[in-house]
Amino acid sequence: MNRLYYILIISSFYILSSCGDSNKTASKAASLTAQEPDIELAKFDKVIAEKRVVSSDDQPEEVKEVEKEVVSTKVDPIKEETPARKPKTEVTTKKKKPAPKKKKAPKYAKIEFDSVVHRLPEITEGDKFKDEFHFTNTGKIPLTITFATASCGCTLPSYPFLDIAPGDSDVIRVEYNSVGKEGPQEAEITVSANTYPKEMILKMVFDVNEKEKIEVDTTGQE
Repeated sequence: MNRLYYILIISSFYILSSCGDSNKTASKAASLTAQEPDIELAKFDKVIAEKRVVSSDDQPEEVKEVEKEVVSTKVDPIKEETPARKPKTEVTTKKKKPAPKKKKAPKYAKIEFDSVVHRLPEITEGDKFKDEFHFTNTGKIPLTITFATASCGCTLPSYPFLDIAPGDSDVIRVEYNSVGKEGPQEAEITVSANTYPKEMILKMVFDVNEKEKIEVDTTGQE
């Protein structure tokens, strides 16, 4: 009887202990089941954290340079939209021939005489006289007389050797010798200067009367 009593007590204790262990296991399982979402979230956060881009301070220099280039090459989509340009049409233009160079007209002085023909009074054969042809430089540059020549040796002209300034006046002097001359006479003087035309002709027109012949009595009679 006592032995059976002990067996019952031990069996009861064993059953109670088994129930307590099962309760502990169930509660532990329940707690683990409640913690599973938190564990999964923690694992997900860890994976995301590992995949995050490394901060700029930890990036190597090569990566930084590449990022700078990428940023610098970014184009504003608003600015990028530019109106399409019309294709340029090629216009063929004929090259104008250069105009021929105009030759500079030479500059000339201008001489103006009071008179180019002088009508002189009658003279007697053998007489000498002098005449003057007055002139003015009416041009814009100095007048240079290069020479003055006569048509015969009986006429001797003289001219100024210095240049005559614009607006100034001077004379051509002529000396005539009528020895051996008789009747109507015409003496010409050719003047050359830096004018156009280059040569001018002056004239002296006059008459030479015959010299009276004095008859000498050779008989010796009074």
